[in-house]
Amino acid sequence: MSTSMGVLSCLTSAWWGSLSDRYGRTRLMCLAVTGLVALDINFLIVNLFADRLPGGYWFLIIGPLIDGCVGGVAFADASIQAYLSDCVDRNSRSRVFALSLGLASAGGAVGPIIGAFLLRFTQRPLSVYYLIALIHVVQMLMLGLAPESLSYSQMAAARLQHAERQRVASRDQQRSGKLNVLLVRFLTCLRKIKHQNPFSVLMPAVSEVNSIKKWSNDWSLCLVAGSYGLMILVDESYLYQYQFAAAAFGWSSEAINVNVSLWGGVRALHLVVLLPAIIKLLKPKPSSPSIDAQTINSSSLTPTLLAKPHNLRSAASFDLALSRISLFVLVFAYLIIALDGTPWAFNTFTVLGALSSGFLPAVQSIALELHANRTSGREESGKLLGVLSLVRALGSQIIGPAFYGFTYLKTVAIFPRAIFVVSTIIVGIGFVLLIFVKVPKESSNFQLEEESELDANEALLEEQRHDDGDDGDGRGVFAL
Repeated sequence: MSTSMGVLSCLTSAWWGSLSDRYGRTRLMCLAVTGLVALDINFLIVNLFADRLPGGYWFLIIGPLIDGCVGGVAFADASIQAYLSDCVDRNSRSRVFALSLGLASAGGAVGPIIGAFLLRFTQRPLSVYYLIALIHVVQMLMLGLAPESLSYSQMAAARLQHAERQRVASRDQQRSGKLNVLLVRFLTCLRKIKHQNPFSVLMPAVSEVNSIKKWSNDWSLCLVAGSYGLMILVDESYLYQYQFAAAAFGWSSEAINVNVSLWGGVRALHLVVLLPAIIKLLKPKPSSPSIDAQTINSSSLTPTLLAKPHNLRSAASFDLALSRISLFVLVFAYLIIALDGTPWAFNTFTVLGALSSGFLPAVQSIALELHANRTSGREESGKLLGVLSLVRALGSQIIGPAFYGFTYLKTVAIFPRAIFVVSTIIVGIGFVLLIFVKVPKESSNFQLEEESELDANEALLEEQRHDDGDDGDGRGVFAL
């Protein structure tokens, strides 16, 4: 079930993320949570009426299939991150992302406690799943009532950009019309793969000057995504780490729960209190915007406000440094456990590894900054975070469990600490990838939202002029 949901999430999450840029965040967030509600309802129905359902307990596969079709948990998290990214300025992203992840970690720590009390009070295991379904329904209703983070004009601009990319793909296809039929079909297939490939957003940008296409040599966004994927892969090792502790140290479930609770508490405290305070105190503050002199001398009535590029570059450098430090802490923790292997080392350095949790919010912030620099400040955060959710689904639901399960199976009788050696190597590779990431250079591409809003309004007017089937509310209908 997990594999089927993971495969479908990989196929759909990037597409849903891109769609949220064009038609709004809130409706896509509700859709993602609807998949979780369907998963809960399917589980409850099978448990209550398994003997009346076709296939019996095999009917459980329906829930993961529905959830995977709407992006799964990976896209649900990505859509919320995109919403938060729209609501805060670039300088505050990493702090808000850290707070969001910390609150989720705190909920993950409190949830089992509430479930245990509910189970003891009701003496019915299904009562916990009723509560989970109720929470997801309430979450869906709350997201539905949340105000839309994108304006109509911003969504219209994203739709026009998407339509332009489709026109470019169609134009390139027509240029090959003079070739033989088989070659045309082959090239058409390749172009479809290229333009529909979600990972293309991570590749170096292509600029066209005098009909000559030139690739840039900036692979920073691809390197950031690679490091993110490796960390997601390592997250799947925790199950086997505790299997190692039970086998090597003779720990009971109670001792393991103490370690898990301590790790979760330190992680939540770090993300909710310590890390936001560090970011607020040490991260370079944005300076007041300046007015472009050329705009003042022009006939435009509205002056263009430009952000100080040096401050934006310093903020991006801070996020990159934070992500590197987080990976260094985790490499150090895994290395000590791999070399020592005593209960004291395992307890101490697994908890120390919780301090590396600042990597995820920092790397998401730097990825959005790199993407915004590539698109001259007009970022499509939903599209980028959708691709990152695809990477997450690959690592957490398909590759990660199989990789660490196979590694532990083959090494537990020979060298049980091999999973820590493997994790050290993987995190080390992720750290090396971040070493080669280049912070965006100082440029005038970073413009404040006033100019972007003007361009978006022009895009909205352009869309209305070419609209042949929209309902006129600026949102349109889903274009499949």
